[in-house]
Amino acid sequence: MKTSKTVLGAVVVTVLGLSAGINAPQAVAAQNFYPGMMCVKTAGLGTLEEFAGSIRNRSPSEGVVVACPVVANTFRRITGILRVTNRHATQQISCTLFASARRQSDSAWIFKTSAGWTSRAGNDVQSFVAKTLTLPNSHYHFTCYIPPTYNGQTSEIHTYEVFEE
Repeated sequence: MKTSKTVLGAVVVTVLGLSAGINAPQAVAAQNFYPGMMCVKTAGLGTLEEFAGSIRNRSPSEGVVVACPVVANTFRRITGILRVTNRHATQQISCTLFASARRQSDSAWIFKTSAGWTSRAGNDVQSFVAKTLTLPNSHYHFTCYIPPTYNGQTSEIHTYEVFEE
């Protein structure tokens, strides 16, 4: 009986480990998850509201820009995923992953960005993968635009995560 429980436990751990890594890039050193409510308003007249760990724009007429911080442990290569719901029929949630650092030789700022992307309208949760950025000794964040409400429905950022390689 002990042997069958051990084998079953090993199978469960293996299956869970394989299914957890399906969306992860190869050679992941760290994977960090963040609630959307960690994003902070940086521009726009929209009104942010936190709900169940998500952040949403409650304004009926104004969009808002938010910055979503990333704590990078390896400071090498970062790939990001955001999970959002866009309920506006004509405007999209658009996001970009940024990396920035000071050059050591002259203290000039160096910036890199992923290609921005947008969401389609609907009630489903959409996942967006930001391409991998590499900028040694840098800090990372997502910048996102959240449109105003549409017919009383809010658009929101649920979670975001990063994979460090």
